[in-house]
Amino acid sequence: MTNQVDSPHIHRYLDRLCTPMEQARVEAFLQLPEGRELLNAVLEARMAADMEESASAVVPAETRAQWKAKLAERMFGDGSAPAKVVPMRKWFKAAMWAAVIGGAGWMGARMLKHAQREPAMVMASKQTANGRRAVVRLTDGSVVHLGAGSSLRYPESFSGDAREVFLDGEAFFEIAEKPGQPFMVHSGEVRTTVLGTSFRVSAFNGRQALVAVATGKVRVDHVKDGVPQELAVLTPGEELNWEQTGGKFHVAEVKATDVEAWKGGRLVFHSKPLLEIAKELERWYGVEIAIGKESISDQKITVTLSGAAPLDKTMQLLAAGGGFSYITQGGKVTIH
Repeated sequence: MTNQVDSPHIHRYLDRLCTPMEQARVEAFLQLPEGRELLNAVLEARMAADMEESASAVVPAETRAQWKAKLAERMFGDGSAPAKVVPMRKWFKAAMWAAVIGGAGWMGARMLKHAQREPAMVMASKQTANGRRAVVRLTDGSVVHLGAGSSLRYPESFSGDAREVFLDGEAFFEIAEKPGQPFMVHSGEVRTTVLGTSFRVSAFNGRQALVAVATGKVRVDHVKDGVPQELAVLTPGEELNWEQTGGKFHVAEVKATDVEAWKGGRLVFHSKPLLEIAKELERWYGVEIAIGKESISDQKITVTLSGAAPLDKTMQLLAAGGGFSYITQGGKVTIH
């Protein structure tokens, strides 16, 4: 991890410009001796560079108190024991606090610079029940087709150097191109990064995660403890499957048209276990599907279904492809 953080990262952290992933990585690094050493060096350099600029600043007492509280929160958590987390030479720590309280500190100047351009991020969310889907239009022009039984958390307005959303479930993304502001989809420990493209992500908790590309290019990372590790760069017609339990993954070829057709309700299964197909149909139709014989749960089936068709017609096609029978009673389907 020590090679993951350098001076520019520390500067970005102090200026509150880090993405959530970068912030976690920096804060973990600052717990290490080499992290504290680098932080001290950056602080000294910034103080020397900014002292002249901030010396003439006239700041109200109330604002100075707010700066002090924010500094304690950012650097030391609750501000109760700063020396334990970031020990510094006594003279330097005293000078830093005196500068902040006196209104001539570099932190005060930095906060003053960024206060207006960094408004608090307000998050919104959208959830769908089984049998329901939704279309979410983001403020950057991107469109998210949210699948059944899924949830999406996203900023009401994007700011900063990245557009980040959080998905639990599955969705098809049509991303507006903004080269200077990449779009990131966080789904558990999998992060998908794009500049402008369309792709599908399926990542239900405890199940295999999937990323498939219809147009453009995406990078898929496994993120653990804030540190990303690249898994693959996908182009149209490629699909990555990642096992959450074992951490293994593989990339397979798919039809790009099939990936895009998902948003319209077309469900394409290539050699998928019957149990997995049944779980997918449960979400699409909001019904319970039970498999009477455990021996056929792992049966591999290749079939194309329409989630927009009536349930009985979909089950007829699935039964023909799998060679089984079924009965429907109320809201439950039992496969024999």
